[in-house]
Amino acid sequence: MSFTKKIDEWMKEVEDRPESAVTIVRLVVRRLRELSERNEELLAENIALQHGTRVEEYQKGVFQMS
Repeated sequence: MSFTKKIDEWMKEVEDRPESAVTIVRLVVRRLRELSERNEELLAENIALQHGTRVEEYQKGVFQMS
């Protein structure tokens, strides 16, 4: 299920049962943290690739597959 659909599902849950709002917020915060961590990993990977520190490793992997 996509994150957008999950958000819609959570919003409906909060509308139907406002007492579940705290739980829903916790779920959203957890997911946002996971996405933020993954984004930081991808950013670091991108920076490494741009600076050429990972290019040699990538090329070795590609050429070994051939």
